[in-house]
Amino acid sequence: PAQDENELRSALRQVARNRISQMLSQLRATRGLSYEQVRQQTGLPMQLIYDLEYRDRRLTVDELRLLAACYDVGVNDVLGIDLDP
Repeated sequence: PAQDENELRSALRQVARNRISQMLSQLRATRGLSYEQVRQQTGLPMQLIYDLEYRDRRLTVDELRLLAACYDVGVNDVLGIDLDP
């Protein structure tokens, strides 16, 4: 019932976070960028960038936009969804 639904929601959030973390790591590696280069281009602290890729760290919309622009992709590409009609 309610507990099962909460567990499912929690599991889905974790899967989504893991997928986004993996995508951010792949985008940075594909573009050959170091954490320092991403920091310079986005203004985000290097520790935050690392935590987004390798730790259980939630991503804000502003951080997502900065990173997507840095990697020259759309926000939807990072999220793995299509919001356009």
